[in-house]
Amino acid sequence: QTGFVLNRNSDVTPTNNIVSDTLTISKSLNGIYPLKPNSDATNLFEADFFASTVLGFDQDYQKDESVAIENPEKNLIYFGLEFTNLADYDGLVNVLGAMLIDRLKFKQ
Repeated sequence: QTGFVLNRNSDVTPTNNIVSDTLTISKSLNGIYPLKPNSDATNLFEADFFASTVLGFDQDYQKDESVAIENPEKNLIYFGLEFTNLADYDGLVNVLGAMLIDRLKFKQ
């Protein structure tokens, strides 16, 4: 494989109970890498990654497909996608509220 691709209109789905909103990729993204959580981290969101091959084909990637992870101490969330590449504004607002206020205990 030579790289990773997230296709336009792909879902970014929650894998945990922090939020029920599924987000959508607004445009095809190249050079985005899936995150691999360690055994104590919490996977929060996944997306359907494709791996580009040397021959120029894209094949479904079946290993780690995480795009958001919370550390074991529950005081840091890494979201591996730029928010500007997500299409659903209302869903993103809900996700950010759940991650920042509910999960990380930020004050409003």
